[in-house]
Amino acid sequence: MLCPSCGSQNAEGVSYCSTCGAEITSSCASCGRNLAPGSQFCDACGTPVVNGVTQTIVGPPALEAMPTSFADGCYVVKDLLGKGATKQVYGVHDTVLDRVVAFALIHP
Repeated sequence: MLCPSCGSQNAEGVSYCSTCGAEITSSCASCGRNLAPGSQFCDACGTPVVNGVTQTIVGPPALEAMPTSFADGCYVVKDLLGKGATKQVYGVHDTVLDRVVAFALIHP
């Protein structure tokens, strides 16, 4: 088990860290429930446990919804060309000129 205070590895089921003396409580980082010694998963929420520490499962970042058009439909969005600190650039279809152009949306 890893010590929450100093990060030292300790034997399974110990109550105090052999390096710094801090109390070792094994509880789930996701739901807070106490873990039984040797648990592979939290019995309350199913979070995996590795070396006595629950592991946070991180999924892919949420995708932002892409706009469908700009300027009341004059520019129909085809794809996102790039994103920077100050603006996003989209490939759009200009319905007035009937061609594909780049449209830069500047962040406020």
